[in-house]
Amino acid sequence: MSIIKCVSFSIYFFKQSPRCWNATFGSHLKKMGLKQTITDPCLLAVEGVETVIIAVYVDDIPIGTETTKKMKGIKTTLSNRFDVKDLGELTSFLSMHVKQDVEKIWIQQPGYRAKMLEKFGMANSKPVITPVETSMKLKTGGTCAGANQLVYQSALAVCFTCQAGHGRTFAASSARHCADPKNEQWIAVKSTIRYLKGTVDNYTDYVKGHPGDFTGHGDADWAGDLNDRKSTSGYVAQL
Repeated sequence: MSIIKCVSFSIYFFKQSPRCWNATFGSHLKKMGLKQTITDPCLLAVEGVETVIIAVYVDDIPIGTETTKKMKGIKTTLSNRFDVKDLGELTSFLSMHVKQDVEKIWIQQPGYRAKMLEKFGMANSKPVITPVETSMKLKTGGTCAGANQLVYQSALAVCFTCQAGHGRTFAASSARHCADPKNEQWIAVKSTIRYLKGTVDNYTDYVKGHPGDFTGHGDADWAGDLNDRKSTSGYVAQL
């Protein structure tokens, strides 16, 4: 994987500049045979004899190809049309660190996670081994003191973006308390953030040629909601 950057500063000067840039650049990529994916319109790909994947984030453009020859061809085509700068092999993107070799790609976000721990004053907190306590039961409302709503919502966003599996599921279920969070709910969220402390250096690796077996699990807690006795269902997909 490699990355290039558009160095035309005019895309920042006018209100309609980003829209025009997106339309112009997107149109050119489609002429090159790439199509927007269903899941993310900012991710374009073409499959055939050789797969090409291009992501677009404003003026940062990571490119993935199967061969170096194809990579050079894509960069040449784009540089002939746009004023771009070749930044070489992709090493960082959107606070994520990327490491590559012939057989594997590692992706992690230690800097972002450490920054979020600092933001909530938990850089020196003691890590926990699980993102959620299985015995925890949270109730909406109550008589205990309220927590800061903006801080609570911001913390949930961090839990959702920095974690996967149970941590992300807990963040989604805790969103029901966003309107009036209490201290007990804030303590539960802080426990999930403490889990980040022990996973700052964790990474996701993608192995070349891995079959990518897909496994799904689903479950529900029977009448587990303490307010209305509704069941909360959830699922986990592993790839």
